[in-house]
Formats: sequence, C-alpha cells, structure tokens
Amino acid sequence: MQPQDPHSTGQTSIVLCYAHGCRPDEDLVRELYAALAPEFALQLLELRDGHDVVEEMSAAIAAADAFIVLLSRGGLQHPAAASAIDEALRHPQMAMIPVRVAYDGPLPTALDRLGDRIPRISWRNDRDTPSLIGQIKRALPRAGATAAGMLDPREQFLFAAASAESGQDALVGRSTTLAMPNPARVVVALTLAADFADFDPDVVPRLLEGLGRIIDRPASALRHVGFDYGSVVVLIEMDEDSARGLLERYLRRDAALSQLGITRLEYRLPTDDMRGGETRSGSAVAEPVQILFLAANPRHTRPLELDREVRNIQEVLRAVDLRHRFELKQEWAVRLDDLRRCLLQYKPAIVHFSGHGTKAGELLFADDGVAPSARPVEPASLSGLFRILGGDVRFVILNACFSEPQAVAIARHVPCVVGMSGQIDDDNSLAFSGALYQALGYGKDLHTAFELGCHAIDSQGRSPQLVPRLLRQDGCDPGSIVLAR
Repeated sequence: MQPQDPHSTGQTSIVLCYAHGCRPDEDLVRELYAALAPEFALQLLELRDGHDVVEEMSAAIAAADAFIVLLSRGGLQHPAAASAIDEALRHPQMAMIPVRVAYDGPLPTALDRLGDRIPRISWRNDRDTPSLIGQIKRALPRAGATAAGMLDPREQFLFAAASAESGQDALVGRSTTLAMPNPARVVVALTLAADFADFDPDVVPRLLEGLGRIIDRPASALRHVGFDYGSVVVLIEMDEDSARGLLERYLRRDAALSQLGITRLEYRLPTDDMRGGETRSGSAVAEPVQILFLAANPRHTRPLELDREVRNIQEVLRAVDLRHRFELKQEWAVRLDDLRRCLLQYKPAIVHFSGHGTKAGELLFADDGVAPSARPVEPASLSGLFRILGGDVRFVILNACFSEPQAVAIARHVPCVVGMSGQIDDDNSLAFSGALYQALGYGKDLHTAFELGCHAIDSQGRSPQLVPRLLRQDGCDPGSIVLAR
C-alpha cells in the first residue's frame, strides 16, 4: 500500500499509525485504507523495530490534519509506540484519534491525561468495522482546519491552546482575524477542573460573573444553556465579540481563566434548541436529557462487565450529532434507597438499570445489611416507586436477565420500558445499549432505537431464549416519542 502525498490534494490529510507484525493492527489497516483512501489524503506510518519513527513522522505531521493511532495490546508493547504518540502530541494542530483494537486496558499516560479532549473509539472484531469507520470520519476535522481555525458551520468548531513551542503567539494573532459564522451568537463550552459527581451547579452564577469581568460584559449578557455529560462542561451563549475576546484570553493562558478552573474552551454553533435562547416552538431553552445509569453487581453474584457497558455508552454519546443534548449520570452498587434518591435528585428522562435478574422476575440490588449481599426486589415494589416518582421518566431500560415482568409492571406508570424475556450476556448487553443510544443521539424515536438495539443483538447472534420486549403505557406510541432533536 503506497501512502498518498498529503500535499497533493485539498482533502483532509491523515497519518494512520500502526505496528508492523501485529495481526489485529495490520488486518484493520487494510479495512481502513480501503474506506478512507478514496476520500482523504492518507499516509501510513508503520512502527518497525529499529526504525527511527520520529524522523519519518516529522515531515508527515507538518501537513497532517489528523493522527489516527491503532492501540492493540501488541501495538502498545512496540518500543516505538510511545515515541510516536509523544511526537504527535507535540503538534496541537492535529486531531488526535486513538482507536482501541481488541483492547480494554488503560491508555498510555500521555493520552489518558487528555481525557474527553480526544474521542474514545473501540474496535473488537469485524462486525465493528462499519461503525468504527463512521466514528473516525465524524472525528476528523475538515481540510485545512487548525487549532485556531476550525470554524465548521456543519458541526462544532474547536479552539485548542497551542504550546509555546508550537507558535502560540502566531495562533493568537490569527485568531483576531477569524470570521465568526452566522448567527452572531455562539455557544461556548467550558470544561472545568472538577469531577461531575462532586460538581455543584450553584457555581454557574459565579462563573458567569467571573467571565463577565474578564471580557468586560455584564453577567446578564451571558446565557447558561445547559451542561454536557461526563466531565463538567458548562454551555454558555454569548455574542461573537465576547467569544473572540474569550478565545484570545484562553490562547494566551490568561491566569484569570485558570482561577475559574477552566481547562478547555470549545465553541459550538447554536443548535435549533439553543439558537436565540429559544426552541423551535419559541419556548425556553431545552434542558439536556438526563440519563441515569444504575449499576448493581452485588457480592456473591456473577461478575458483570458493567464498566464496559457504561464506557461504551459514553463513547457512543460522544460521537453522535446531538451529544450536547444528553447528560449521563452514573450510580454504582445501587441499593433500592439509592434509586429513590436518584429519581428525586436527577429527575431523569431515561433510567437504565444494568445488573442481575432472577427467573422469578426480581431485580437484584445491593444490600448493606449485616451480611451484605443481593437484595431481590419484586416488580410491585419498583412499579410503586415509579408510580410515585416517575413523572419525569419517559424511558426505562432494564438490561438484566428475566426483567420482562418488571417492565410490564413499570409500564403502567412510564411511557416506554424495555425488559428481557430471557438471559442476556455481556456482549449482547453492550450491543443492545450501544445501538439504542446511538439512535437516540441522532434524533430517532424510541421504537426505532429499540429496533436498532434488537438488530445489533441479532447481528452477533443471540440465544433464541432472549427476546427484548418494548412495553408501553396505555395510549402511548413509542414511534412518536423523540427525546432529543
């Protein structure tokens, strides 16, 4: 495979890095090359023993818009892998796109420190290839985009601070001449140095006041339009002059922004839900859709890969068009009392339970009794709780074995509920939830999302005894319910 010259076309230029002699990497490279080479200027960077990869990379990276690195277990053990990643990270003009290849272990420290600033993309087998190609294409910047100039009216546009070694002053100078797209107001996403679980939303008014002082605007000129999921990302709408001034402060690493705990600044075009501070119907700005993920794997029960499932959901939501419309809350080792508290605290639109179910139709919650173990909860108990506190809930997903009786009971009080008629294993759980949330993230209705989840299970081969069921409240049409647009 001969690499393309990234200077030969006006296409987005990509460096694809993989390890020589590593079977998963080399097999996947062939698929990616066939899919990406017709659309992009693609250059392959092969890691070989005794090969000076840094010297070869320097020329390729100088003109590259994106760096895709395949991270398999064997590839990460290659002696040149760390050097390749470190060299790529010295060039902030590139989009960094790591891909886990049949590997669930930790990322290299240099990548892990970037947190949500890089996409989290995984590939396990050939069935994942079409989805992988789609995720990579969505993560790629447009041709010619740079850290100071990704103004893409079709999607979000990013401004990343450049290191002093990479010409920070030049980027700041260029930013003063940037043409902001219409409309004149943009949404600024501010990533804060905080953990979402410990974040106090009451800090937002103080944040608005601090930003107002920095850009010489009254706090009333800044509109808080919501939170993003995962890390603490505060979405604030402001006029383009204010946004430009804030960008220049950010690129200069202004101490005042650091004091507010801002670690990353990102600009997004207002969506129909945000534009002008109104929705299409003229009502107030739509709040993000709250997803409550409940994990229960009590002591003395079979270990479940619940961490893989929630990580897969996070990765799916990061890649969809409507990612700003969802917030994912996580609760682990959930007791029945925790569910009550979470319904009161978060007022979720989606409640997702992952754990064990019994053939008697019970769900197993954690129990902090004298001898901590599993607490079986009957359908009538959960149904009663949703009758009292389920007013905000539109969709319940019971990703647990034999959970159909629970779904039937809860559907008396909630518009739509998914339950399983038989046993469901970890792989099927991941496939179902991943496809379902992907559909929701692209604005599909609940019925379509459920059907795509079932199709994902069918595609990898499910047991005849496993039949996901979509139960609905009387008078409810799942095909008419769209949680995010």
